[in-house]
Amino acid sequence: MGEKFAAGRHIPLTGMANLRDLGGLIGLGGRRIKRGRYFRSGELFGLTDEDTRIFRGLDLATIYDLRSSLERERRPGESFKFGTAKIYSRDYKDSAAGFPEVMSAPVIQPSLAVEAMLKLYRTIPYEHAESILDIFQLLKDDRTPLLFHCAAGKDRTGIVAALFLEILGCSRDDIYDDYIMTNAHIDLIRTRYLEHTPPEVPAEIWEPVVQSDRRYLEAMFAHLEDQHGGAEGYLSQLGIGAADIESIRRTALES
Repeated sequence: MGEKFAAGRHIPLTGMANLRDLGGLIGLGGRRIKRGRYFRSGELFGLTDEDTRIFRGLDLATIYDLRSSLERERRPGESFKFGTAKIYSRDYKDSAAGFPEVMSAPVIQPSLAVEAMLKLYRTIPYEHAESILDIFQLLKDDRTPLLFHCAAGKDRTGIVAALFLEILGCSRDDIYDDYIMTNAHIDLIRTRYLEHTPPEVPAEIWEPVVQSDRRYLEAMFAHLEDQHGGAEGYLSQLGIGAADIESIRRTALES
């Protein structure tokens, strides 16, 4: 991934990480995604005064918090810093897809963590179907500028972003490159993950968990293609049909 790809899309802040604009990527017919309309990030916690000034400058209409109830309780978003944005979320318990198998294995190995991540990425579209439907309905209704985020802005957020870019006709390479941009914040992500892992588990075991590895998104896309014929078929099963997708494309892509 070159600097040209990331140019102008990453928004550096001090108190939070992984904020970027999805605008500028090329979609159907060579049309670019509109800038300043669609954003992804990690959790909105710890914004400094200068961060708040920059963040409010995005003039967000909508924020969707993909985090669990417990995550929001532990590190609540400071909504008074978000301007007039309307905030959406969903109450649910943390998912542990794949990780009990890792922790209960007789010999814990990084390869098991990779397998757990592949399983997680096949599972997230179903475990978080309600949230994904909500976000795509907000996109359909053009409730923009819109930002969606989870804790690190990597897994749940990464899958929503990948689905959005896929239906807009972005190349898979660009989708994977956008996902891998999260690795620029891996030190912070690693610290956050290790805060919640058992001390007896070596840090290197969890390295596949903190990485943004294109194999994870490839597993998700392959599963959706096998089960639904692709992202559009999956979204149709949720209730976002062809007309809705076309509406999203009309509003998201430059003329």
